[in-house]
Amino acid sequence: MAEDDPLAWIPDTGARLTRAEVVEIMRTLRALVAGTAPDEPNRVHVISVAHIVTTAIDRERGTP
Repeated sequence: MAEDDPLAWIPDTGARLTRAEVVEIMRTLRALVAGTAPDEPNRVHVISVAHIVTTAIDRERGTP
């Protein structure tokens, strides 16, 4: 990563979350989706984050 990258502090190997942390993230994302209109641009960002998290969960389980 470039030195001027504001996210350079994130380890190249990623980070592991506990089940409780993932549960809290998913509950928060669901609340954000529920609080946005279907055509609101921020809703798409929230759904993208949820997709990334579920993809990571599938990868951890060994699901293709």
